[in-house]
Amino acid sequence: MAKRLRGLMGFPPLRARRAGSCAKFLTNFMDPEDESRAKYLHQLQEIANRRSKVLRISLDDVEAFFEAEEPKLVGQMEQNTRTYQKLIAEAADTLMPPPDVTAAGVKKDVYDILSEH
Repeated sequence: MAKRLRGLMGFPPLRARRAGSCAKFLTNFMDPEDESRAKYLHQLQEIANRRSKVLRISLDDVEAFFEAEEPKLVGQMEQNTRTYQKLIAEAADTLMPPPDVTAAGVKKDVYDILSEH
């Protein structure tokens, strides 16, 4: 009943807000070493291009990004890692860009083969 009431009152459920925060972070965090580049969008592009398989998230980056807006977020991530891992994975899947390299030389995996059919 409380969840339904919150939804009716216009307050997004906590999970939806947290998912939005994860997507916002992945989209907007700028690389401190190259401030013209969105650090995590760049990593997603590397994954899409098959140059990488892992999205590495720095909690220091999360803390710096949300220090004014959500200062307790890193602590919540540390206490509920599995939930935040899922939220970040969902956001990464949603934000994953198409590959920007040609398919020549890229070995097809199961996903590629299934998506062709």
